[in-house]
Amino acid sequence: MNFEINVQLELNDVSCSLLRLMSSYIMNTSNFTIDEMDEFKFLLHETLCYVKQNISPIKPVHITFLSAENMIQSTILVETLTNGNKHYINQTSQLYQIAKHLLKDFSLDESQDQKLIFTLKKEKRAFHG
Repeated sequence: MNFEINVQLELNDVSCSLLRLMSSYIMNTSNFTIDEMDEFKFLLHETLCYVKQNISPIKPVHITFLSAENMIQSTILVETLTNGNKHYINQTSQLYQIAKHLLKDFSLDESQDQKLIFTLKKEKRAFHG
């Protein structure tokens, strides 16, 4: 089943739980394994916590979930103050290292107008057994 779901919300504990639940539903309908769902939900949650703790959004955060038969992708768009600060995820951090190991794609891109775009993409493993 293919999905595209877009939401805008303030990041707090309730909204983070809702996003985890949404990702579970999408992945369940696409027949991901429990382990694959847990991996994605964990990394989604950790990325949202990173945003909450390290970035001050000036608008509600925009999250898009895309899914296809063998893939789920979450894009998190965060608009920040234009104060010249550069944002990045330390490539030696545990979050980055685990995400690069478990996901097909994990990235942070920063546009000229202080929009941060986090991308998390998970593909099904070729063999379940």
